[in-house]
Amino acid sequence: MRNTSIAVLLVVSVTAVCLTLGASANVDPEPQDASVAVAAAAIGQVGVEQEIIDAILSANQYVRDNLQGDPKDTPRNGSLEFWSSGGLLHEISSSGRVERYESFNLTPKHIRVVVHSDTVATALYYSEGSMKPEGYPAVSGYRTRVTQTMVKQGNKWVAKVSHWSPIQGGGGTSQTAQAD
Repeated sequence: MRNTSIAVLLVVSVTAVCLTLGASANVDPEPQDASVAVAAAAIGQVGVEQEIIDAILSANQYVRDNLQGDPKDTPRNGSLEFWSSGGLLHEISSSGRVERYESFNLTPKHIRVVVHSDTVATALYYSEGSMKPEGYPAVSGYRTRVTQTMVKQGNKWVAKVSHWSPIQGGGGTSQTAQAD
């Protein structure tokens, strides 16, 4: 009886979490199926985590290779960003940020992902290195914490909300406004 009660509690808890996060809760309420549902969800979560990590690394590599951001990395209806230079919230249009660099040598590190559903996740990581945005001073000690809420747009993960903040002793970008 105790094992059945624990299994039912687990199913109810998993269902509540899924509903709270906006995911579809397709969990069979039968106690013997609870462990199967939890295992399936964990496998899906690992896949989403890797997709997010790959998207972050791929976007960073694109900038390294092209010295500009990939316009395909912007959500269809734009995004919101706090930049590491401080200042106010930036609303980025669906056409993306116009960002070009004379040099770009940043590396995302220690990426952690919190999966909310199969189409929404939050990534937390560090971005370190050096860069020189066109028209702005070079930053040789760029070291920031990054938090991004990622959404799946078709088959691609894109950052809907981003926040970069300098790590103590590190520098952020000197950019203060979106270029036209």
